[in-house]
Amino acid sequence: MLDVLVKVLGVLGFLIACGSLFWHIWTYRDTWRERIGAKLSWGTSIESPQASMYADIWNAGRVPVFVSAVELAWGDEAHGIVRLAFQAHPPLEGPLLVGQGHRFHLPAVAAHHLAQAAAQPPPKIWVSVTAPRGEILRISGSEVLPCLRLLAPARDAGQQTGPAHSG
Repeated sequence: MLDVLVKVLGVLGFLIACGSLFWHIWTYRDTWRERIGAKLSWGTSIESPQASMYADIWNAGRVPVFVSAVELAWGDEAHGIVRLAFQAHPPLEGPLLVGQGHRFHLPAVAAHHLAQAAAQPPPKIWVSVTAPRGEILRISGSEVLPCLRLLAPARDAGQQTGPAHSG
């Protein structure tokens, strides 16, 4: 009887040790993946007195992150997807290092599309941040729409806008 108990406890201990090892490997790999944070805001700047949408992107991980594109998009496959690319100012020349951030803005040529989206908010809207490996962050729906709604009256009034919206 004692031999059976020792064998069962030995097998159980071995299985727990294997599970622990796999858990540590999984969590270690996960801590070294690309992580970024983002905040959406709206307002005016010295370069563009017209109200615009901004995306502040920062590296929240442990490794440098190459940001290849930041886009505001809406629509669906049936009716087509409208994509507006944010521009980095000044241009982003390398990766975002740990703790480093950068500001992206929608250019003035996107004003017509933004006004159209703000007047009749689409059912699906998102901001996508893409790295060379693929999409690394998506902010969608309820986090994007308030910023878009606040942008519409500011464009109509042609005045300086108020506080930022965090996403």
